[in-house]
Amino acid sequence: MSLLSEKLAPLWSAINRLQARQMSIFPATVTSVDPVRIRIDGESRSLAATPDNGLPVGTGERVRVIRYGTTHLIAARMNVRRQAFAQAAGAATITGGGTDRSSAGVTFPTGLFTAPPLVFADVEINPGSNPVMIANAYNIGTAGCSLRLVRADGNYSSSYTVRWHAIQMEA
Repeated sequence: MSLLSEKLAPLWSAINRLQARQMSIFPATVTSVDPVRIRIDGESRSLAATPDNGLPVGTGERVRVIRYGTTHLIAARMNVRRQAFAQAAGAATITGGGTDRSSAGVTFPTGLFTAPPLVFADVEINPGSNPVMIANAYNIGTAGCSLRLVRADGNYSSSYTVRWHAIQMEA
């Protein structure tokens, strides 16, 4: 090592220590929540992270991360437009049993919802027919729900398609 390199070594070491402590902000994606891990955009590995003030985050959520040395602090969620955290939609066929109501079960994709979602249901009725049908969801959980179809003006035994949309806004 040259004399100049030896004399500059402590200076370079101090500069490297300062750079390691320098704060930077990066966009990232939450890869797991127990424990919380994130993947900074452009990097291939997941890193441990700490949400600021217990900020709730969910897997797949986009966040802003403050990196200070080896510490990664989740400072904000990037879901500023109030987009849904998770959602699913589908259709179920419900066949009447000669009474005024029938039900069918719906299974949501595994692990999609972390809390029971809001579920909206609507019945498809062919043009020209005029039964008064009401569709609703009940027994709503993270894994699925039940759909009920009620004919308000009498009994039914035919089949109807009930469309549903499940949505969870917060992680």
